[in-house]
Order: sequence, then C-alpha cells, then structure tokens
Amino acid sequence: DLVRSRGLGDVYKRQVTGQGGASGANLWGEFSEAMSWYEKEVQPGLFWQYAAGWSTKAMLNYSLATLDQRGPLAAVMIDYLQLVRPATENRNALRYYEVAQIAMQLKELAIICKCPVIVAAQAARTAAAIPGMEDFKESGGIENAGDLLLTICNHSQHKAQLGAEIEALDSNKREPKEKELSSFTDGLLTVKIVKNRNGEGGAQGDLGFDAKTRFFCDQQDLKAEF
Repeated sequence: DLVRSRGLGDVYKRQVTGQGGASGANLWGEFSEAMSWYEKEVQPGLFWQYAAGWSTKAMLNYSLATLDQRGPLAAVMIDYLQLVRPATENRNALRYYEVAQIAMQLKELAIICKCPVIVAAQAARTAAAIPGMEDFKESGGIENAGDLLLTICNHSQHKAQLGAEIEALDSNKREPKEKELSSFTDGLLTVKIVKNRNGEGGAQGDLGFDAKTRFFCDQQDLKAEF
C-alpha cells in the first residue's frame, strides 16, 4: 500500500529501460525505502535484492554472504531465469546451452546453500494455454535441472488473447475458439505439475487470483470484481 500510495508502480520498469533520469533515480530511492520499510515492519524474514543481469556466481556469493549474516535461508527466489547470466560467459555459446548452464548452476546454489531455489522462467509464445514441459523458453536444460516444474495459465490473460484471435477470424471459423474461450474464467490461475522428480506429476488445480493486488485465494473465495 505504501508503494502504491506513492505512485511508484512504474519505477522499476523505467529504471530497467533506462528511462528514469534524475527524477527516476529519486523515485527509485523512494521505492527502495518503501521496500526496506516493508521488510522491516511487515515481513522481517523476507528481503529482496535488485539483481537483473547478475551472474549465477554473483548470486551464489550474495546468498552465501546472506546466509552468514542472517543464518539458514528458507528459500531463494529468482525472477526470472532469462535475466541471469552464467558464471563464466562464452560469447560463442548457443543460447540453448547457456540457459542449460544457468539452470544447473542455480541447482548447485541450492545444494551449496542447503535451501530450495525457486526460479521463474518464460514459456514460449507458441505454448499451449496450459503450458507443458516442452514449452519452457530457450532450453530443455531447464527441465533437466529442475526437481519440480510448475506451469501457470492466467485465465484472464488467455481469454483476452483468444478474444483478439476470434475477432480476426471469419464468422464461420469462430466456433472452436469460442468453445475454448468459454472454458476459461476471469480471475483464475491454473497451476500444473509438469515434472516431479520425487513424486507423481501431471496434477493440476485452480487458484483465485487478483492481478491488481497479486492476491491468491481458494477458488470458492473468488470475488466477482476479480
């Protein structure tokens, strides 16, 4: 709420794209201050670090330093894999192998720090509505390294994409897409286990989700305004 009240929602985007300027730098300082307040007053055990473009080696060093200062880590969360660089860069390496290398190095981070490493990764633009293991963008190395792989379908977003596709079709070709459209519900996320190294995969379920507040809830608690 503090971040929202100060109008800082787009600060992160402007800083990443280099559009911040002097005023953007000031806003970024306010954003950092707000996040520090949140960590201290609301979630003292949760902290964040802007690390876009970091290498896996830098992430390991930071995690080890944090472990030394704060004690055992419950988990390390990275958003997202495609912004991470490998420990040693090779300009001649294909992106497929580079991403596979990053995935394995993050797994090594989990082993060294003795905690789960939870990593978001992009799905390919051609992915199915509910992506499968084959839809992870850029490398099959992600599925090889991961112990537990989950995919997410945002029903609201997918409905919007389908609606645009339907509008572009001739009226006599719309029925299959319209039938598919009716199977999605605004405000729901479908989460599917596409790989479970230590158990059974394939299960999926729905969660209520409010995109404005990033609030998750059980499906029966979903409100109409979501």
